[in-house]
Amino acid sequence: MSGFQIILGERWSRDRAIVEEMRAGAAGGTAFDFTHVLDVMDIFIDGANVGAVASADAIACLTRDLLGALAQIAAGRARKAIVTFYESPFELVLQAAGGGQPRRRSGGAAAAVLVTFLRGGPSPDVLVHNREVHLTDVARAAAAAARRLAGQIVRVHRSLASDAFVLDLRRLADEVSSAVRGASLAIVDAAPVAIESRDWDRGVGRRGVSLAFRAEACRHDLLGPVLPDRADLSALLFRGEVAVWAGGRRRSLGRCYPFLVCERLLGLSRHALEAHDGGCAPGSLRVQCDGLLLGLRPEGEGLVLTAAQRGDDVEPVQAPLAGAAELAEAVVDLAAEIRRSVLAAAPGQKGNLRFDAFCSDLRFVDAWRRDLHAKAIVNRDPDPYRVVAPEATDDAGGDGAPLLLGEPRRMRYAQRWHLEAEGLDLFSTFLCGDRLVVSTAEALLAVDRDSGEVIWRLSPQPLPADAGSAASIAAGSRGLARASADGRVVMLDLSTGAQVWSARVQPRVGRPAGIAVGPGRTPRLLVLAEGTGPGRRLVALDVHTGEQRWRFSARRGGAPGDGFEFVRAGRLLVVACGDASIYAIDSDIGAVVWRFGGAGGDLGRAGPRPDPRAPTPDPRLRGRFVLRPVCERDRIAAVAGEPGRRGASLHLLDAFTGGLLWSRPLPGAPLAGPALCGNVALVATCDPGGAGRPGITAIETATGVPLWRRTVPGLDRGFAWLPVDDRIVVNVAGGHAVALHAPTGDVAWEMRPGLDSPRDVPARLEPVLRGGALFLPAAAVHVVRPDDGEVIHRLDDGPVPDYLRVDERCHLYVGEHSGHMSAFDLVARLAVVK
Repeated sequence: MSGFQIILGERWSRDRAIVEEMRAGAAGGTAFDFTHVLDVMDIFIDGANVGAVASADAIACLTRDLLGALAQIAAGRARKAIVTFYESPFELVLQAAGGGQPRRRSGGAAAAVLVTFLRGGPSPDVLVHNREVHLTDVARAAAAAARRLAGQIVRVHRSLASDAFVLDLRRLADEVSSAVRGASLAIVDAAPVAIESRDWDRGVGRRGVSLAFRAEACRHDLLGPVLPDRADLSALLFRGEVAVWAGGRRRSLGRCYPFLVCERLLGLSRHALEAHDGGCAPGSLRVQCDGLLLGLRPEGEGLVLTAAQRGDDVEPVQAPLAGAAELAEAVVDLAAEIRRSVLAAAPGQKGNLRFDAFCSDLRFVDAWRRDLHAKAIVNRDPDPYRVVAPEATDDAGGDGAPLLLGEPRRMRYAQRWHLEAEGLDLFSTFLCGDRLVVSTAEALLAVDRDSGEVIWRLSPQPLPADAGSAASIAAGSRGLARASADGRVVMLDLSTGAQVWSARVQPRVGRPAGIAVGPGRTPRLLVLAEGTGPGRRLVALDVHTGEQRWRFSARRGGAPGDGFEFVRAGRLLVVACGDASIYAIDSDIGAVVWRFGGAGGDLGRAGPRPDPRAPTPDPRLRGRFVLRPVCERDRIAAVAGEPGRRGASLHLLDAFTGGLLWSRPLPGAPLAGPALCGNVALVATCDPGGAGRPGITAIETATGVPLWRRTVPGLDRGFAWLPVDDRIVVNVAGGHAVALHAPTGDVAWEMRPGLDSPRDVPARLEPVLRGGALFLPAAAVHVVRPDDGEVIHRLDDGPVPDYLRVDERCHLYVGEHSGHMSAFDLVARLAVVK
């Protein structure tokens, strides 16, 4: 067996700050925090200092934890213990050498433990693995180190001899010393169990590259004691080999830990898939795993996976791959075989958090891979979905006929009422018919839009303040839905504020997102986003009862900030959810009617095949759909790409069949979703490197031919735009608005009232077109004539328009996040009447 020694550093006792703090605590009778005692702990096994790699640590607490683990093992209360370091990512694992029914060795051999010392984290490094050491040697070394440390502490101040920590340290040292004398742990030599991939000897029977493994599981690792609900990497350190099948030939990568190798291969797969999503080749990457060097590099149109033993003169294994999808497929198959074999041999490992994280990573990469292989679905019967849908707006105005201003020349507004409320939540404030539903920190209230009187008040709110972020979703004239991040949803009657029903969906991160869908102005369903990560879904609730009607699951989890973006097209709900496809869902039943993705192709639904002359997606124009698409008549424009990253592309689709009309690459990185203005599609982009200026790119919708690009300063600081006839009106943060002629890019008019203070930039910049006038939120509300950009009114005496709504009478409702809400009536106007 191996020898075992522990030597604790003594430099801490010469640290004046620590010594003075310890003395002051002892003199004042206060407890001293011994995690402040930092020094090195040298662990010698057979004379080799394996602990030298760890940095200075809380050696007092570390020594106490080691004694506690030894006491548990010596007394038979535990067969395995993990001692984690405080300041370093290292772990010391102690396991009773044996398992099952123990039997004593002949000659009264002393009890033994297996010692493993490793660095955890995403790049593990195993320094010592299952080294057999006499339990008495480990206990003697730990107890002696603890007594020396206690003596040093007492020498700093005598009163520390009665400190609870010092007393506990000495008690544990005595307990461990006495416990090991009667320890009856015996070594059991159990035969290892062979585990391997089902395709180890024959490959998977497909062309290309595949991966396989075989290993031996024993009671020292996989079949040993289980620590439920803990991350136990040592239990997964079974030895074996991983092999690459290519061209009918199997080449072994050498002896290794297959679990660790597979973890690193999953990381290489994510690296390749991330580059694939960005439309570029992955950069060369090399990672180390217990002496095995794994590498990935681009070569031509494909990739090459390499593996070599460090310090070995043998030629490295090289596996050519067609691309990221083939790499991910091979790695996912290997990971799935390791998961199956581990659970078959040791079902208890299901509670190992390290293994659980491995399974989650496997599911994530597998979903990503399947997303890349997903083919497009084309809807061959579009007519049932061509229903007239109401204009998609956040608020529902009154039922009266809209006021037509003709050609307005001058307008004048007067304040009708003003409301002050602490904690005003303008994102949950809605203009619903003849009332304004206002959300505050304390209450939810409905205000008469004409008089400002409170019609009803709910205090406290249906969703308390500790429910997290909440949002309101107008359900037509029927009611108002309130949804919180913790999954609670309530429907309120707009006339009385009474609760109609309540329901629960899966919690999610961030403010809830949703939309009411249904024919006309009486929606039947409330569609909400729920869940996080791989569990992200859309769920449809019945507006009348709150019952769940259908669910739609995202193909993959996406990034932490990804959510659902949707737009209505007739009976369809077009959804972008952060993966490589965009979906159109039947809003009544939740079925996928069509799906467009970079893989192209068709799944062969019933009906005539699509025109073979129709364009197919360029495989180089790929990316994730994270920005909101836009619908106009029978066309959908969607951007594949992410803000802040180059390599985006614009796709124009038929709204009811999902057929691709054309795809075009975009210069720079997209800033927001696209816009459609007549026969022109527009996208705002910016060079993420900062060398180029932000601008707008215009593409003709009929042919996909680029028309123009114009620089617009300030787009990267925030903007909102609105198509008005054949012009696109862009409202830029800072008080700059410009109207561009969509077919040519010429400036129709420009408004520069002067730069606003950053504190006066409204949270929402969306222009509003009502009654022939254009309302632009800036530091103040500007009412502009859309033909020539002439300012016909400036609302100087109102709050900063973080919230701006204009009803059918052109009356204004302006709210500021500081807690002010005002209503303004149109009291005079001067217009040209023809």
